[in-house]
Amino acid sequence: MKKNNFDTIKKGYLFLPNFFNEYEIESLKKSIEIKKKNNENFNDFKEESLWDFVTNQRVIEKVKIFTGEKAFFLYSASLLCDTIGTNYSWHRDNPYRQTGVGPDWDEDQKYNVVSAILYLNDSDKTSTGLNLIPYSNRRKYNRTFSNLLRWLHWKIKKTNFFFFRKFIEKIIGEEINYKSGDLLIFYCNIFHTGYLNSFLKKKGDESRKAIIARFGGIGKHSVNFMRYELNHRHLNDKLDEVNNLEKFYDKLKTQGSFIEPDFNKIEKVEGMFVPKKN
Repeated sequence: MKKNNFDTIKKGYLFLPNFFNEYEIESLKKSIEIKKKNNENFNDFKEESLWDFVTNQRVIEKVKIFTGEKAFFLYSASLLCDTIGTNYSWHRDNPYRQTGVGPDWDEDQKYNVVSAILYLNDSDKTSTGLNLIPYSNRRKYNRTFSNLLRWLHWKIKKTNFFFFRKFIEKIIGEEINYKSGDLLIFYCNIFHTGYLNSFLKKKGDESRKAIIARFGGIGKHSVNFMRYELNHRHLNDKLDEVNNLEKFYDKLKTQGSFIEPDFNKIEKVEGMFVPKKN
């Protein structure tokens, strides 16, 4: 499969190798190192390198191409530095994660919220990759054999059936092994997971490093996602701590990606994923 082929848009994702060079991502790498040292007290939104990513014209243009719409930043972004254990399984990033249940699945408007991930190190240095299930952002996915296998993969994630789970991954998912500077865009309601691309982690493996941000077009899906992140994910608290927030907003306005933050809460209705309290 050609991972940089725009035909993958209809599957729910777009992979763009070599999108940023090492010089362009240097400030992001430095910010991640700062986060590692100050994790408990770290606020991602205070890092201007994060601002530079979410207001990057090239990133915004690719999101527009992917969705066919405008691209507003939805106040959801973070610097990632983590490892992946063996009990991973696919998940979604949208508020209403049960297929066909909740406002994300209403057919009166196309779903238009996406995640954009920029990777800052290589798969072969972390023994990890990303696996996405094509077309799993569609309502009819619920009635497929692929979904049954996905459920089984989740059900046995805490067992020793690692090789059987890898077999399922190969059958229903598409694997992306990335390099530093690669960009991946996908709908927030598509099933995806970070995964181990080998049973045994290699000695000296690095932590997975990346930055992720969410964008959306006009309409209720973006509003719902923004309200969900600001309130149920408590990102409003992080924004409140940013002293020069207007400077950040000005950068968003310059790129046409500014939308007024909506702090109204959304109701907890059927299908809504409620994060566990820390």
